[in-house]
Amino acid sequence: MKAGKFKPRCVGGLQVFIDLSKAFDVLPRSKLYDALIQSGWCGEHLVIYADDHHVSFCFRTLSELEAALHAIGIIYTVLHAIGMEVSASKSACIFTYRGTLKGTVHKRFVGQIKDQKVLKVPNGASTLHIPIVSEHVYLGTVVSYSQYETQTLRHRINIARSRYFQLKTVLNNRSHMTRRDRLNMWKTCIWSTMSYGLVECGVTKQGCVTLQSIMLQHVRAIVASPAHIDKVSDAEILRKYNLLAPHGLLLRLASKRLENACHRDPNRPWTAWFQSAPWAVTVRDTLKALQIDFMAAERAKTFTTCDVVSVQDMPPIATTSPDADAAPLRMAIPPPTEQLQQLFGGILSSTTEPDDPSSRPAKTPKFNQQPAKSNGKGRGG
Repeated sequence: MKAGKFKPRCVGGLQVFIDLSKAFDVLPRSKLYDALIQSGWCGEHLVIYADDHHVSFCFRTLSELEAALHAIGIIYTVLHAIGMEVSASKSACIFTYRGTLKGTVHKRFVGQIKDQKVLKVPNGASTLHIPIVSEHVYLGTVVSYSQYETQTLRHRINIARSRYFQLKTVLNNRSHMTRRDRLNMWKTCIWSTMSYGLVECGVTKQGCVTLQSIMLQHVRAIVASPAHIDKVSDAEILRKYNLLAPHGLLLRLASKRLENACHRDPNRPWTAWFQSAPWAVTVRDTLKALQIDFMAAERAKTFTTCDVVSVQDMPPIATTSPDADAAPLRMAIPPPTEQLQQLFGGILSSTTEPDDPSSRPAKTPKFNQQPAKSNGKGRGG
């Protein structure tokens, strides 16, 4: 006991990812669903998408952990009974456990085959060995018990970055498509890839900053507006091209999904779960708070800092001329002739006659000058 609290004996989480080797499309979904229901399976622990299965548990006692492992064994039994073959190379599990019975749990349920830790799952007379990993990519997102938001964001950014380089020539080419069409292509191909799964996993404040930085890099390249040359702020770029910041786009997506779930068939069990799920509401509220923080930071930046403006953006210089409003701006730089006169005095123009003809040196007209005779020997004489 520490600080009035008892240390739990056995708590943790378990997630298993099952991948099938054979094509899943040949199996009717109803057959698998009925088989799991008849086995006493609780649907809240299982997610099935095509041939990928995800099973998750939270346990607070050793008996709950044993029940979870028993349920996993049932899933494997049902899959084998209906002719499915589990891919051992693609299947994995994430297993975390704490408490005073940590050593007992490790000894009973964790083993090692070569250099790989495995989870030992009792399955009748045999024992299943599922590789234990710290994180796993499932349906395009990273599942883990530590910083899954950051890991998922990093995974999506890497995929979106490779997709951007594939389309970079088209997106940055201003010859064949309009700027609006190229921005729409970026939102359809790049932003959809980068934002996939972020609403389900959640995004941190630093994650939104990273998203906005990458988004503005792409958008500035598309509209040909480098920050170090044009000196235009990110907020001005977004306003100019009618774009929402990443936190605004994610908030709109999260709100739309919650709204759509309320209008779907209430008889489906997952619809009721999604409407009442605290996680979906938490993600939406977090994005709202992030939007407020970003808007406040943008307003503070507007009042405390100023952008570097070019000469064209500077206001006209005030003048006392009565026609100042109509007169164009004239820089106080004398013409080149006046500058030379200030430096060297008066200069006689080649096309202007002097005021005093007597001071002009006598010149022999060009047509009276006799050319020198070369005696036919050229310049060499």
